[in-house]
Amino acid sequence: MPVYKDKQRGTWYISTSYTPKKGFYKKKTVRGFKKKSDALNYERVIMIQLKQKAKYNFVLGLKLEDVWKEYSDYMRLTEWKDSTYNANSCIYKKHIKPYFLGRDLLQIQKKEITEWHTALVKKGLSKPSINVIHTAFSGIYTYANDIYDIDYHPLSKVGYKKF
Repeated sequence: MPVYKDKQRGTWYISTSYTPKKGFYKKKTVRGFKKKSDALNYERVIMIQLKQKAKYNFVLGLKLEDVWKEYSDYMRLTEWKDSTYNANSCIYKKHIKPYFLGRDLLQIQKKEITEWHTALVKKGLSKPSINVIHTAFSGIYTYANDIYDIDYHPLSKVGYKKF
């Protein structure tokens, strides 16, 4: 983003244009900086904010199903055992997908995780089984945190089911 000198006013200003994801062309101008260094510092702050906002908007639309597909491809391509892949696929299809179908990854709350744990208990599953399911679901969030550089993991905040 360039910094310009406003000769009429004797001050500095910044001017930039950008296109947010799924948005229209936008232009941003901020005037009135006494020193060029102030304008340059503000420019850095604006660029960081725009990058964070673009990242947030991208990550906000992440669906659990999409992340699961990427995670399952990752398990297939890396040196995971076939039995581990098959077990995680079965757990996802049988216990996670029916409860969280169509949800955004960042919109699943801690309260919903505890309700999900309760639903698994009502199905008659044992504590070790629920903990294995919890670990498989936690793997999806861990993968998303690593790949998309987000810091959101409701399963780690809730922890394992304690009966």
